[in-house]
Amino acid sequence: GQTEVYHCDKCRVCRVGKGLGISHFHCDKCDACYSLASKPTHRCVERALQSNCPVCLQLLFTSAEPLFVGQLCGHALHFSCCKKIFQAGTIKCPTCGKPLVDPARQPTPWPLLRFSRWSKVLL
Repeated sequence: GQTEVYHCDKCRVCRVGKGLGISHFHCDKCDACYSLASKPTHRCVERALQSNCPVCLQLLFTSAEPLFVGQLCGHALHFSCCKKIFQAGTIKCPTCGKPLVDPARQPTPWPLLRFSRWSKVLL
C-alpha cells in the first residue's frame, strides 16, 4: 500500500499519517505532532522532540523511526530503543528514571510493543 503523508506547517516537516485532526494533532507546547490516539494521556514536555534519543543519541524531531513517549513523564525515545530497554528488564525512563509505563494502567509493557502509536517523520 501507499504511505500517507501530511505536512505540518507548525513543525515545518512532512510526517507519515492521514493529517492533523484525522490521525494526528500538533501540541504547541511540545512543538511536535502526536497520534490522536495518544491525546487523552498526552503529557506536555516543552520542545519534547528537540532533543536526542537518550539511548541511541539520534535527533528525535527528524527521525523516521516510530517514537515511544513515556506515559508518566512525557519523555520520548525511539520505539526500537524503548523495546531494548524493556528487553533488558527495566521500564525506567533513561532521561528521568520514572516508569515509562503507568503500572496502574499497564502492568506489563509488552502489549505496548506490538505497535507504535506515535508519529514518524519523513526525511
